[in-house]
Formats: sequence, C-alpha cells, structure tokens
Amino acid sequence: MRWVVMFLGLCSGLVAVAALTLWAFEGFATWNLSVMGVVALVAGSALTALLAIGLMALVFHSHRSGHDEAAAHDDPFAGPRP
Repeated sequence: MRWVVMFLGLCSGLVAVAALTLWAFEGFATWNLSVMGVVALVAGSALTALLAIGLMALVFHSHRSGHDEAAAHDDPFAGPRP
C-alpha cells in the first residue's frame, strides 16, 4: 500500500509541475483568466488527476491482493466457499 501513496504523490507532483510550467510561460494569458481562475483551474485539474490515479491504483491493489478472486467465487444463494 505504500507504493500507492508514493505513486499518487509522484503523479500529482507531475501534474502540478506541468500546470506551473504552463503558467510560467504565460500559457494562461490567452484565456483571459484572473488569478483566482488560474488557481481554480490548476486545483481542479490536480484534484481530478489525483482522484483518477488513486482509483486506478486501488484497482491494481485489489487485483494483486486477491480480493477480486474471492468476490468472483462467492455464490449469493449457496454462501461463500470455504
């Protein structure tokens, strides 16, 4: 589970660096956004990317830990297998 946290931090850091680099080279000036608009755009993009990366990391963790296999073999009418 530690690699999930490290992966989330790395990916969200890369998204933030890309947005700040674009902002540093005046990439947002053509959109006529205020400072609060740029902050909202960067924060929304970073949080959306963080959520997507986190959910995908949990999917991989669930698959590797065997929880998917246990759920796939349960019969709701007969009960779980021993």
